[in-house]
Amino acid sequence: MSKLKILILILPFFLGCIGLEKREGVRLGRISTEPCVRILLGDGGDIQSDGNIYIHKGSKVYKLSSGTIQVKDGKIYRDGQKVFDITSSIRVTFGNKSFGYNGLLYWGEVILTNSLIINKIPIESYLYSVVACEFECGEIEAIKAGACAARTYTLRHLKLDNDYDLVATEADQVYRGVNSETKNSRSVCDKTRGLVCVYRGKLIDARYSSTCGGRTADSKDVFGKGEPYLRSRSCNYCKISPHYSWAYKYSKQNFRELVQDRIKCLKGKDPGQVRGVKIKKRDKSGRVKEVIVEAKNGRFTINGEDIRKLFDLKSRYFDIKSRGDRIYIEGKGWGHGVGMCSWGAIGMAKKGKGFKEILRYYYQETSVKKLY
Repeated sequence: MSKLKILILILPFFLGCIGLEKREGVRLGRISTEPCVRILLGDGGDIQSDGNIYIHKGSKVYKLSSGTIQVKDGKIYRDGQKVFDITSSIRVTFGNKSFGYNGLLYWGEVILTNSLIINKIPIESYLYSVVACEFECGEIEAIKAGACAARTYTLRHLKLDNDYDLVATEADQVYRGVNSETKNSRSVCDKTRGLVCVYRGKLIDARYSSTCGGRTADSKDVFGKGEPYLRSRSCNYCKISPHYSWAYKYSKQNFRELVQDRIKCLKGKDPGQVRGVKIKKRDKSGRVKEVIVEAKNGRFTINGEDIRKLFDLKSRYFDIKSRGDRIYIEGKGWGHGVGMCSWGAIGMAKKGKGFKEILRYYYQETSVKKLY
């Protein structure tokens, strides 16, 4: 096959993966090869292997026996002795196909960029862990919906011009390697292999969170960019969640001290004694959008997800009430609330809904497509 024909076949996929899928006319086509994803695990540290360690530097491969290498300040050490400078990205592979880092075991290989530890792995192997960490439950259809969402999110966020694609925390998707995998997560990923969510033929930004608390949030209110398939909608399925509703109680003095300390962290300035806290604005879903704090040293405005940090809350879906000498914060849900409600998916599965119906409910007007 000519190079031109190969390029034509893979171009729609790569355009979608690097965030250009919104360009008019670009559509995803079937691909024959499962893509890989690069996950940032950390900055420096020890990498262990029970098998041989292979350092790929340029066209040369250097073999080290089993054990530990240390990565620090752009260098690789062995037993305290420097063995390599990381002048550009260095690929590290392992004889037994796995390696240890920060107490966890991972499949795949490592790419070292300066001191960054980046795990490169086929997407489905990555999802074995993500699906177990994010969606493990007793409802297979809910896990299937989660697998499709996580796969779509991963493919949508591949970044060909960056050193890595995703981080291993809830900032993207929780990824904890081999030991977190379960029988269910492996089985469900295999059964849904290559299935993704699309809107008008393009990969969606498949956001999800634990519990919406009765109504999902609009993507524009949370991330500043609206998507037609991520509009706010009611959800009567997540009432079974332990995070559906919650409440915190403070003395007025403790509440003022909490807010004062958090303002220091968020604004880098001591507000002095807090005199009042007022919810100023709410978004379309009823979540708090803006809070005003009146204090001795000024008036402070807190917006968006910083509001959760201000009060250390599970979500922005809350109200503040004063009763006597007490302050009560009563709220619903856990997470940003955009897209699929994970506990809502469980509730839908319990009512006999299939994973495609669950996905269509939370990602409105979308469909499921097999990409590979």
